[in-house]
Amino acid sequence: MSEREILNDAEVHAFGIEIVGNQLKSEGFTDIEVNRDITRNPQIVARRKGKLCFIVVRTALYPQHGQLTDAQLIQDLVDHADRHQAYCYFASLGIANADGENELERATPLRGGRYYIAFDGLKVLTLPERVRVFRSDTPTPDMPLPAGQAADVRAVSADGLLDEEEALNTLARMWNTMDVDVLMPHMAETFLYGSPTNENPLTNKAGLEAYLRLVLDGYQYLDGRPYAELGTCQYQGRTRPCLILAEPYPQQLVGLAFITVADGKITRIELSSVDPDPADAVRSGVYPGYAG
Repeated sequence: MSEREILNDAEVHAFGIEIVGNQLKSEGFTDIEVNRDITRNPQIVARRKGKLCFIVVRTALYPQHGQLTDAQLIQDLVDHADRHQAYCYFASLGIANADGENELERATPLRGGRYYIAFDGLKVLTLPERVRVFRSDTPTPDMPLPAGQAADVRAVSADGLLDEEEALNTLARMWNTMDVDVLMPHMAETFLYGSPTNENPLTNKAGLEAYLRLVLDGYQYLDGRPYAELGTCQYQGRTRPCLILAEPYPQQLVGLAFITVADGKITRIELSSVDPDPADAVRSGVYPGYAG
């Protein structure tokens, strides 16, 4: 492997911006302007439904995810967005060499190579004092559940076949225990995993398992973890059960997950970070599998 075959930091940065830019196009963002200068922020300026959006992109190599930890920079970015009456988002990506056979090779980005991409959509970039908090009577992973309320609403049926409610519980337990093996036996042989506008959804078990392990492994390097809460939300013209996803703490909502089941197996997991808005979901305070 020669030195010229390996992407440098600026190329990795530009690769991450390209991935996010393509995703924004598929989700209906317009007027997308990209700045690939690694020293300048934000990386992307765009509009969604006429509203100005600033998007900060950080990309890291396996097993890490892109991070934004500079408190002063976050303050400056939010202030900049406020002055322009814009939304401010953060896009964190992790990339892994799909042809790598060991940890070192998976962390080596090759020009023209194939990659696993860990990207769970845009996260609202805001300040701690602006975060919406739970009511004092709403149970969270940091508060005990009321007497008689089980953390797992329903277990998997004895025959291993799921209905929609059981499937949502299973997906929630996967996120809350950070254990991919909880989910994989219940996936159909062919399925779709991704946002409704994603042009390249995951469709096979090997790819999904590798992607989820990459995402979950990355949390060991972050100050926080994922949370999956049972809820309901208006989606596609009706009220549907869903998972309300949050990270790095329960109050920071980042998306929704909707699930489809056929013949007792999960055939579709749809993810949404913008439409519908996670803040519009009805929350239960129930986090299946979360042990604290």
